[in-house]
Amino acid sequence: MPGVENWTENPLEVIQNVINHLPAGSCEASGIKEHFLKRLQSEEALSWVPSINSCALHDVPANSLVRYRCMVQDMFDPELYLAQYQVTNVKTGTVTMRSGRYKDIAECGCHEEIHMDAPGNVTRERMTLYCVPVPGEAAWVKDKRGLDDGGEEDANTETSRPRDASCTNATNGDGGQSKATAADGPQATASTSSNGEGNKLPDLNFPLPGEGGPACLVKVYEEDGDLKVNDVLEVVGVLSVDPAMVQFDQEEEGMSDASTAAEREAHTPPPSLVPRLHAVLIRKLVHNNPLLPRDLTPDQTAVTALRSEADQLRKELLSVLEHTLCGDALAAEYLLCHLVSSVGPLAAAGLAPLVHQLIASLTTQSHLLPLSLHNMNSLRLSPHKDYDANRLRSGQLQLSAGTHLTLDETALDTGRLDTQGVKNVTALGNAIQWQKVTYDFGFHTQDFVADLVVLVVSEGESFLPKDVHIPLRPQSVPSDLQQHMQQLDSRVTGDLLQRLRAFLTLCRHTEYTVSSDIQEALQEEFVIARKDNPSSMSVNDFHRLLSLVRLLTLSHCQSECTPQILNRALDMERERRTRIPPSPSAQSFTAAPATDPVSQNRISLVPGPTGRVAVKMADQAVMAN
Repeated sequence: MPGVENWTENPLEVIQNVINHLPAGSCEASGIKEHFLKRLQSEEALSWVPSINSCALHDVPANSLVRYRCMVQDMFDPELYLAQYQVTNVKTGTVTMRSGRYKDIAECGCHEEIHMDAPGNVTRERMTLYCVPVPGEAAWVKDKRGLDDGGEEDANTETSRPRDASCTNATNGDGGQSKATAADGPQATASTSSNGEGNKLPDLNFPLPGEGGPACLVKVYEEDGDLKVNDVLEVVGVLSVDPAMVQFDQEEEGMSDASTAAEREAHTPPPSLVPRLHAVLIRKLVHNNPLLPRDLTPDQTAVTALRSEADQLRKELLSVLEHTLCGDALAAEYLLCHLVSSVGPLAAAGLAPLVHQLIASLTTQSHLLPLSLHNMNSLRLSPHKDYDANRLRSGQLQLSAGTHLTLDETALDTGRLDTQGVKNVTALGNAIQWQKVTYDFGFHTQDFVADLVVLVVSEGESFLPKDVHIPLRPQSVPSDLQQHMQQLDSRVTGDLLQRLRAFLTLCRHTEYTVSSDIQEALQEEFVIARKDNPSSMSVNDFHRLLSLVRLLTLSHCQSECTPQILNRALDMERERRTRIPPSPSAQSFTAAPATDPVSQNRISLVPGPTGRVAVKMADQAVMAN
C-alpha cells in the first residue's frame, strides 16, 4: 500500500511532522496517538507493523514501528528526558525545536548542535517497564501468531518474515544522522554483558525456565501510565537499538556513584539483546487467543458463529474430557466447569504431564510445575526485590492473568522442607486460597492479585488447599496412559481443536446474569434442603451451588441460567455427594480456577486405588485436591 513505509519505517519523521502541524496549545501526546490510532484501526493495518515476537531483531530496521506482545515483569524508576529541545545549525544559524519523545538520545545532524540550556527546552518524565514474552504461552498460540504475522514466532531464530520487507531490509533514518540497525543481531552480543565482562549473558529475568523470545525495555509516556506488574500488553512503538546507547550508558556509569554495577547491568543491557521500545500505542489484552477477535462483542462474526454451534462443541469437548478421565462423565462435567472458570482437573501417577499437555493444547497460557522436594527447597516461587541490581527478580508465580498452572504433587519425594520450601508451600497456598502472591521487597512485603488457574495432581491427601471433591470412577483403567491419550489424535481434528480453543475462551469471557425466577428457585432449594436436614446445605454448600450454576451456564456459552441448567447442577451435586465417603488412602487431584471475583472456583479430582477422585469447587478459591 502506498505510503505504508512512511509511518512504519520512519515513524519519528512522521511524529515530528504531526507535532509541527499541531495547532498552538494542542496536546502533543493526544495528537500523536490519534494519528496512529487512525492508521491502525483495522487488523489488516496492524499486520503491516512487524512483530518482534515473530521477527529476528536483526531483521527489523532501527527506529521503525514494531509490535510487541508481552507481560510487564518489572517497573523501573521514572526517568527524565528532553521532551523538546533546541537545535542550531552552526553554518546557517537556523534554530529549530525538535521533539525528544520516542527517542533514547536527543539527535542532531551534521553541522548542528543541541542547546541544553535553551529556555524553550522541556523536560518530562517517562516510565520504563521491563517486559518479557507472555510466560507459559502455548506453542499453538505462538504458531498461530507467527502465521498471522507471516513469519516464525521465535525471534531468536535466523528466520525472517518473507512477506514483510521491513523484516529483511534494514534502512537508515534521516539523512546525515547516525542511525544504527541491529544488524549484528542478538547472537553477536550474546557473549558479552553490559559491564564489559566476556562470555556472560545479561540475566533476562524470565519467570519460567526455558522461556525464549525478546525481552524489552518499554518506555511509557504519561498518557499510558495506568499499567501494573503482570499486565499482558500489545505495544506498538518505535524500536530503538542504537549502539550509541552503549557508549552513553558507559559514560553515565562513570558519573553515577549511587547505582551499583549490578543495577547498571540490569537497567542498561545491550540494546541489541534487550532493545528499547518507545510505546506509541498500548493495548491491554483481555485474552490471548489468536483465534478470536480482540474485543469479544456479541456482534462479532466469530462470536456469533461459535454461539450457534455451542451445544455441539460442548458435547465434543465433554467427550474428550470424559476420555481423558477414563470414562467418568460426572468428573468430566465438573472439569469443564473448572476450565471455563479458568482451570482443569485430573489425577493419578504419571497423569499430570498428560493432563498438562491437554490443558496446553486448549488454553493460551499454561505451565507444569513438578513439586519435587528439590524444586520446593531450591526454587523461588515469589518475586523478590534485588536492591543491588535495583530490579524485581521474577518467580514462577509471577504469571499473567488466566495462566493455567498444573502442580504435580506426585513428584514429591520423602525428605524435609527447609525454610525456602516452607515459604514456597505458603506461597502456593495463598495463591490458591486467596488469589494473591506476596512479593518480597526486603524491608516489607506486598500482596499482588494472582489471577491463576491452578490444577494439583497428588497421591494421597494433598497438603495444598482444596474445595470440591469428586471421586473418579473410571469406566476402564488403561494399562498405558500415553497410548490411551493418543487415541484422541484420530478423533480431535485440527479444525475441531481450533474451534474448541475459541469456544473455551468465549465461554470464560461471557457475561453472566441471574433472572428473578432462577433466584427464587435457588432460594427455595436452599430452604427445602435446610428443612429436611440442616446439615445437608450449609452456607458454603449454597455458595458452591451458585458457582456451579454459573459455570454450567458459561459452559453452554449462555449468559443466563435456564431451569434445565439449574436442574443439571442440582443433579451433579447430588451424584457427587454419593461418591464423597473418602478412604484414607485416596489419591487426590486438585485444581483451582482463576480469580474472577464472580467465578473464583476450584476443583479437585482425586483418583485413589479404587479410582476415586475428589473435586471441590468454592466461590473464592483457585484450586482443589
